[in-house]
Amino acid sequence: MKQKIHISFYTEPSLRVAERIEKSASHFQIPKLINFQILLFSILHSLFSISVNAQQTQPYQWQWAMNGGGRWGGLGGINDEQIHDIKAGTDNNYYFIATLKGPRETIYNGAWTPSTHLDGVPVPAYNTSNAREGGTKDIFLFSTTCEGEVRWSQTIGGWMDDDAYNLVLDNQNNVYVGVNVRNDSPGDGPGIRPPLHFTETDSVPFADLKNGNAEIPQEGFKTTYLVKYNSDGKLVKRVALQGDVNSSNFQSRVLDLAISNNKIHFIVAFDTGTHLDGNVTVINDTTNHFKFLIAQYDLNLNYVNSFELPVAPNTGFDAYGRTRFAYDENKKQYYIAGMRGNITGSVLPFSYESKAFVERSFILAINDHDGSEVWRREIYSQLTGGGNLPPNCIFSLVVDKDSDVYVGGSFFRRPNENNVKIYDPTDSSVQPYFFTPGAHGTVPMIIKFNSDGDVQWVQATAAYAGSGKGVAPRYGKGIAVKNDEVVLGAQGGGDFWDNIEIVRPVKNYQPDPILVRFDKQSGKVLGVHDIAGEAISSKRMTAVAVDNDGNYIAGGSFDANLFWDNDLGLDPLISTGEADFFVAKLANSECGSGNMGTDEFNKLSFNVYPNPTTGIVNVETTDTLLGYTIYDMSGKEIKQSLFAGNNQINLENVSNGVYFIVITTVEGNSGTVKVVKR
Repeated sequence: MKQKIHISFYTEPSLRVAERIEKSASHFQIPKLINFQILLFSILHSLFSISVNAQQTQPYQWQWAMNGGGRWGGLGGINDEQIHDIKAGTDNNYYFIATLKGPRETIYNGAWTPSTHLDGVPVPAYNTSNAREGGTKDIFLFSTTCEGEVRWSQTIGGWMDDDAYNLVLDNQNNVYVGVNVRNDSPGDGPGIRPPLHFTETDSVPFADLKNGNAEIPQEGFKTTYLVKYNSDGKLVKRVALQGDVNSSNFQSRVLDLAISNNKIHFIVAFDTGTHLDGNVTVINDTTNHFKFLIAQYDLNLNYVNSFELPVAPNTGFDAYGRTRFAYDENKKQYYIAGMRGNITGSVLPFSYESKAFVERSFILAINDHDGSEVWRREIYSQLTGGGNLPPNCIFSLVVDKDSDVYVGGSFFRRPNENNVKIYDPTDSSVQPYFFTPGAHGTVPMIIKFNSDGDVQWVQATAAYAGSGKGVAPRYGKGIAVKNDEVVLGAQGGGDFWDNIEIVRPVKNYQPDPILVRFDKQSGKVLGVHDIAGEAISSKRMTAVAVDNDGNYIAGGSFDANLFWDNDLGLDPLISTGEADFFVAKLANSECGSGNMGTDEFNKLSFNVYPNPTTGIVNVETTDTLLGYTIYDMSGKEIKQSLFAGNNQINLENVSNGVYFIVITTVEGNSGTVKVVKR
């Protein structure tokens, strides 16, 4: 059955605290305005508020979409080919990293035809995915303009599974990737297997085992690289992270990259040998386990520094796409989040600083100097029927400019269970945070922490509608932050987020990709934007980014069709036989409109303390402050006042609770802060 796409821009003024605050702030009244500068500010601020509110009434809609992949991707699921990460450059071009499965050409309908493509155009592949039953995967990088025109693509890979799960950009839009390549199980003699490619013309020969060569170090045995491409997709440099390795000690893994202060940061795991340009030596001891380190390289891919992490022997981070990594330069903290194994089934052992993790998923904050633990949190809910840990999953991790931390994934709740618990099982002094998802089963979720590990808010699917009952589990993956808004990529269909329903025409409609927008301060749902496909196939969103115009670019995986029979003027996306990856743009403005820049220009930069407070809040800023208005969580105005020359806000006569305070300046700027009164 062909389904009509739902253009879903939902705005609920009665539920949106931030919008109510903004509208009230546009009418901020100061008695006896006799100062011309103050009068001018009032006019400018009112005009600015009207402009912003008018802009918010413009509906978001999907502007363009494309897909890519190989003919054999996706048997038994949709994870073989998917978008892993998206970044928007300062040039407002988009940069993607995906998985590609399928040989360059294959027999189809009796003839050799191109198998792997991007937007219908053949692209190189180097893996051996020549049958539906098996095969391997390549790493696929590509870039588009904000209008959706393909700029370039590069395939990285050889004959076995090769993987990378994120990319980072510098301020020149150079692209950096940490790649894991699989040259193990080598053939007997050179040329037996295809070489490892970084471009069509740059490759590493496969390792030669002939006449005892397995014990001779060769580059073909190396399995981890840092790779740099310029903004036009040209290879700039690649460096192997290992030193000399042979067939007995070739294993290593590199996790996500982070970029800050002109350095590349990453976690890497090594077997025996001397690595990182001779700066690290791993000795094979009786346990024969990996050593995990955090390493730093400069933007020219030269070694800067490293230190070993206190990971217990025979335990460690999952190094196969289920561990996320981020860095906060302001707090000097690394964050590591993810799972100890797959979504379901048994978990891998993992201890940090001799303290074992208990649950399936976790977030860990560590010091950037020596890796010492700052805090940890884990997610608990009642065991599944088989006795395994429930599928409480973390797939995404983002730190914003305010040092707030967001994780996304899924909660599991049995029908007769009330609470999911976010807690530290190693420290009983940490107050647990309890949350009850409105829907049971496996549902998408997002959690906001502050830099001290305190939960700020949690959101998840609120309920099932009639068409959503009995369908497959839903997951959240992909987070992006835009000014006062945060978005989550997820799955939905026949669901509610707050009071917003994702409507589907038939019962048991399989979940579709959705993008959910939240108020960054309160966690209120601002909108849900879906991509409808046909009713019985699998499809999901797996990555999200925001561009310089404040528009969103999303990606994921599907195995039948998307945008079928839509009224947006978009061509439907149809997979090439099995699962494909897709990308799509959700926007309420055109390329180059600069909405993001305008919003940032009109933001007030300030710091408030103490927060929480018992009464007086100090505002630290270089701006000249005019006044403030205090609102409660429902958006009701509590108090309005001028600053009396001391940049202080008085909450002494206000009841304990959470408040939003709009602060205004004489220059016409404003900002909102959440303050807790105790």
